[in-house]
Amino acid sequence: MCCKCKKKNTMEFCAETIGIATKVSLACKNEICEKYNKWSVKEPAMVNLDKLVDDKCDPYDIKQCGNRATRQYQLNLDLTLGIMMIGGGGHDYALVASQLNLCCSQRQLLDSFTSNEETMALHIIKMAEEVVERNLNDEKKESQLVNDPITDEVHLVADTIRKRKAGENNPRSNTPALEVDAVSLDENQEARPRPKKKRNIGVSMDAGWRKRSSGRTYDAQQAQFFAFGVETNKILYFEQMSTRCRKCEHKLEHDPKLCSHNYTGSAKGMEPHAALKCIQSIFSKGDAFVGTIVTDDDSSMRARLKQNGREKIEAGLCRKEDLTPTIQLSNKNDHGALELNIPEPICKADANHRVRGFGNAVQKLVNMRNGESGGVTGVDRDRLKVNFAYARAKNVDKDFNLFCAAFAPVIEHHFNNHELCGEWCAAKKLTDTKKSADHLHYRCKVKNKLMYDNLKEIHKRYTTEQQLREIHHKVNTNLSESANFVVTKFLPKHKNFGTTIADKGRVHFSVCIITDGYKSTMVELYKRMGFENNLLRVKGWTDIEKKRTYKKHYIQLDTIKRRRMMRKNIKKRENRKKEEKSQDKGEFYKPGMGLNEGTSRAALNTRKKAKKKVTTAAIDGKKKRTSCKLCKRKDHVNKSKHCPYHKNYVTKEGEDPALIKAMILEYPNGIPDHTVVEELKHDEVNLVDEPVESVIDENTGTLESNNPNVEENELCALEDSCEETAATADLTNSQFHCCLLEREILEQDSEPYLDDTQGSDHDG
Repeated sequence: MCCKCKKKNTMEFCAETIGIATKVSLACKNEICEKYNKWSVKEPAMVNLDKLVDDKCDPYDIKQCGNRATRQYQLNLDLTLGIMMIGGGGHDYALVASQLNLCCSQRQLLDSFTSNEETMALHIIKMAEEVVERNLNDEKKESQLVNDPITDEVHLVADTIRKRKAGENNPRSNTPALEVDAVSLDENQEARPRPKKKRNIGVSMDAGWRKRSSGRTYDAQQAQFFAFGVETNKILYFEQMSTRCRKCEHKLEHDPKLCSHNYTGSAKGMEPHAALKCIQSIFSKGDAFVGTIVTDDDSSMRARLKQNGREKIEAGLCRKEDLTPTIQLSNKNDHGALELNIPEPICKADANHRVRGFGNAVQKLVNMRNGESGGVTGVDRDRLKVNFAYARAKNVDKDFNLFCAAFAPVIEHHFNNHELCGEWCAAKKLTDTKKSADHLHYRCKVKNKLMYDNLKEIHKRYTTEQQLREIHHKVNTNLSESANFVVTKFLPKHKNFGTTIADKGRVHFSVCIITDGYKSTMVELYKRMGFENNLLRVKGWTDIEKKRTYKKHYIQLDTIKRRRMMRKNIKKRENRKKEEKSQDKGEFYKPGMGLNEGTSRAALNTRKKAKKKVTTAAIDGKKKRTSCKLCKRKDHVNKSKHCPYHKNYVTKEGEDPALIKAMILEYPNGIPDHTVVEELKHDEVNLVDEPVESVIDENTGTLESNNPNVEENELCALEDSCEETAATADLTNSQFHCCLLEREILEQDSEPYLDDTQGSDHDG
């Protein structure tokens, strides 16, 4: 009914839907009515396309700007922005609109989403660049002001090399390219003055691929790189890399700003490439340079962030002998890409990645057989990682000498040696009774000697002076790792947005969110695009930002960290018990285990025991010995101080030296196989040679052997032992058999002899 003429059934209704926005029109068809054919239009909020679209683009050109009709209503752009914030794409946009019965054309929604996001991406990119510029200025204010480490002569040489590489003509063709005199130097200073003091900036950097990797294949097409300032913890530089562009692949004309292809190398080279651009970009500002970087050990970044050795030699900055040995052998090994006028940054290592690398080295021992690793388990790996991380975290503020000394107990504490431990060690506070009751919590140097030697070798490799200097700082790459996690919220790894400018826009949007938060970012973005804002939206953004800030500070509390670690350890123990119960039931998982016989726990244990019984292993076509050929003990392979046949052998407490010497006298060339374990009576296993006869020459009184493998020093040792044995007592045949019986008991107990450098306090 018309409100003017009061006639029924005279109103005409018209609705036009564009995207999810609907335009409603009403008009009266009564000729008497004043509103005859006068449409009353109600439509959603509209935006100014001339302000929204880039100035260089024609807003009415569909090829450049996409569907204009869908973007003239703010409601369509609001939904596009919301789908983008939850990591969705065009199909998600169409699915939401269809579920709400807002539009029936799927094709129209898909096309409009791409064009809408490209339009907003241009504004987001500009906003992110301004944010990073502001962050860099804040970092410069907090950084130390130092003298320029590069002299004016080196600056001029670098400019000459740059011109030569660019193929420019040298105006002084008769003069070598790198010879510079004082006149040209003065002219260069007047033409381009340089500041005498610059800001020394430290950054922590890391990159992340946007594809799930198995650790064996690296073929990601997109990646992002972040560099955070050490002083302000803000993003100073970031890079988005993509190897594809859908418009270029289909040969469509488009603005260069809408092209997403900006990288042509491999996925493994993305991080070094971005790190080099970061150093060059900050140096190009003129008043700052990167003096220190903190990064992980997972790429060739350090090799790229070096000056080229050949150019340094040509410029007279160093000699060939000063270069590393690998670069001296061939110029192909010199991957330095920095120009001579850019200082080489000091490379530091991220402590978290270094601890992880230490744990991975121990994990290799876990994957080995017990006869080769000494029986290292996953529990040993976890405890050693905790010891290594604790030693670094609690002593990073101390002097470097004290910092180095703090890593000595990492292995010793695990093997029940607490002499080097500090006040943190709980074992030093226990009584002797409690120590004897809790001895199973530690390994033993004597019983687990092979394990101790293997772990000590790994510990030595990670605790050299150079390695420890790289982690003697408080900076880490956690901020970069967190930024990569934020990016995955807007760019999930199971979706690919890298073929359009949307990928770059979402990375820039992440930078704004990380720096300013949701509220400030969204308010500024709405202002730039000319959108109408209301209190309800602002309240929603404020609540999201409060929750994000609270969680950020909450997870950094020491009590929360400790509780989180305790829960993690409890969960590990519970999972270990569940796995044992599942194995008893025959429910187990192991890649390829179905190819072997049986899947029960008994079958698995049988195969494990079979591996332990094997005493030789084929390595490069040769047999690797796992026991001594003389005394048949497994704690050593060659003749050493642990072997009774060694002249400096120290007997264990409770052993009779006379019986040991009698055994050596009876078997000077080693104990035969039949006196050791019966399990070694296999035809294919023959660890020792056949016993040979050893006689004493009646004329000379010396010991002789018909075995050419017996060395002369061994015969001398046997002669000394024979003389001492004859001087002490004459052993009967029954006494000698008692000696062999004692020897077999010692073998069954697997109790290795103590080294002369070890004391009884190391016994388990």
